[in-house]
Amino acid sequence: MTYEQWEMDASAPFYGDTLWRVTAYRKALFLGDLAWSDVTKRAGDARTIGVSYQLYPAIGSVGANIAEGCGKRGNGEFQRFLQIASGSASEVEYHLLLAHDLGYLTEPAYLELMQHLTPVRRMLTSLIQKVDMERQLSKN
Repeated sequence: MTYEQWEMDASAPFYGDTLWRVTAYRKALFLGDLAWSDVTKRAGDARTIGVSYQLYPAIGSVGANIAEGCGKRGNGEFQRFLQIASGSASEVEYHLLLAHDLGYLTEPAYLELMQHLTPVRRMLTSLIQKVDMERQLSKN
């Protein structure tokens, strides 16, 4: 499934929701959906259960922290949760690399997940910088 197909199917219940307008949030949710099948396949294997139990919560933490940050009133709190989401995205990158190196993820699966993770990390970096700039301007 492509991101565009997923977004069309997933967006109906959330149409008009402020959080749904945050692209990094939507892409983080899509990444979680993509990873779910790999995680559940591997969770029953004693050799890969540890990676599964680390990878999926880290992926979920990206979107969850964006959502929590969007629910905060001040830019300082919003920025802090975006930074946590960014840290979680870095953790996901680590776990994906580890999973790939251990043979847990095939090359195509690894590349697909990284293809969707990288833009999320970039978006978070941009959002953090934007919020920081807004905070600085509001102080003046």
